[in-house]
Amino acid sequence: MRRLDLDTVVRRVIILSKRLCDREACVQKRLEVVFDSFCTKNPTYMSAFEFGGLCRKVALPLCMGDIFLLFSHVPGGVEGKGVDFHGFFGLVTKVGEQLQMGEEIYAIFAKAVETLETDMTVITRLKVRLRVAAATVTGANWQNFFNETDKDGSQCIDWDEFLQMCRTKLHMVDKESHVRILFENIDRDGSDSVSLNEIVAFISSD
Repeated sequence: MRRLDLDTVVRRVIILSKRLCDREACVQKRLEVVFDSFCTKNPTYMSAFEFGGLCRKVALPLCMGDIFLLFSHVPGGVEGKGVDFHGFFGLVTKVGEQLQMGEEIYAIFAKAVETLETDMTVITRLKVRLRVAAATVTGANWQNFFNETDKDGSQCIDWDEFLQMCRTKLHMVDKESHVRILFENIDRDGSDSVSLNEIVAFISSD
């Protein structure tokens, strides 16, 4: 059996622990993207109609009457601007209780990020930018380009590293939620991290 030095073992344990802890954070980040994308009239508040559209998107058995009843218990929910993200999160919790789904409801709503209508336009644009940036910065040397982004040496790039790369190296000014949509499409297993090979394969695909 191959022996590993203590530093290597410690580093691997830290990386694994971080990934396990990040799963819950990953769901919340996806919910933030969903909230941001479905707030079409006001970027910081979701109306009852927008929430209803989201519920239809994830195929939940709720009618608009149910949704208005939920919103009526939130200050400003029906008569005001709607609900902010904190209020939205509370409504998702209430829906989970009402449908007896418990914490599973968060993953159901978070999964809506995979069906966002802006996906193809945003992803195509950002994919082209990633290709051009990699070629410009390192002469098409993908390995060097992404290795510089992998600060912790894990051979994977997590969401924070990916966002940092898009902001500082690629100088993307797109909404964070759009960059997140791109990341989610690369991160097919939902681990909230992507390998170099996954990134290269995704960006190289037509």
